[in-house]
Amino acid sequence: MELSIVVPLYNERDNLVPLHEELARVLGSAASYEMLFIDDGSTDGSADVLRTIKAGDTHVRVFRLARNSGQTAALTVIPGIVFSGGQDGVLRAFAAADGRQVWEFDTVRDFMTANGVAARGGAMGAPGPIVAGGMLFLGSGYTGLGNGRGGNVLLAFETDESRSTR
Repeated sequence: MELSIVVPLYNERDNLVPLHEELARVLGSAASYEMLFIDDGSTDGSADVLRTIKAGDTHVRVFRLARNSGQTAALTVIPGIVFSGGQDGVLRAFAAADGRQVWEFDTVRDFMTANGVAARGGAMGAPGPIVAGGMLFLGSGYTGLGNGRGGNVLLAFETDESRSTR
């Protein structure tokens, strides 16, 4: 994939068709692209509009959260997976091919940190997960918007495969 356009949304029914049309017009000459629409549990009919858009455009992928989770953190896309963290404190991973949720981790809990200091996870704000060196890093508990679940911890995840290659 040459280019991925990620569009987080909540209750944007009336804006979706014009946005899609403009993106398709601008991206039409790109060799390889995809549009990833992340619906944060819209209740205004956005899901129906997205189904119609997807049916007519093979470049469109739709990810729909079952309920509004306060998608405020930036999304992170790696080959095959889209990571989404929100104000509900849950980090979710979606299959890029079909939008199916493949993993989640609830960060709203207590953690004992590497330096022995107790920490608590919570809401995820502006920066999204960071993928580097085969690991995923996530700040949890940052409530810069004044809402969500408070806490303050940096979490680091690695796959079983990366552990076995050390």
